[in-house]
Amino acid sequence: QYIREHGVTQFLNTWERLKDIQNDRLFYGDEVEYAVLLLDDDARHVRMHLRGGEVMTELNVKEKNTDNRNGYGGCAWHQEYGSWML
Repeated sequence: QYIREHGVTQFLNTWERLKDIQNDRLFYGDEVEYAVLLLDDDARHVRMHLRGGEVMTELNVKEKNTDNRNGYGGCAWHQEYGSWML
C-alpha cells in the first residue's frame, strides 16, 4: 500500500515538473521504456498485452522506411524483459 500511494505521488510530481518540456535532446544511452497494455474502461481493468515483439517489428520497419539519415539518428527499438515491454 505504501509503495502504491507514494509511487503515484512520485509519478504525479515528476509529470508536473516535466510536462512542458519540448524538444529535449536524448543522449547516447538514454532510453524510454513502454508498456504494451490493454485497457478496459468499462470493467476498469488493465491487462498486459503480449504483443511486444510484434509491435517492435512494426516500429523497426517504420523507422527504416522513414530513415533519411542513412542509419544515423532515429530510434532503435528493442524488446525489454517481457513480451509486453518495449
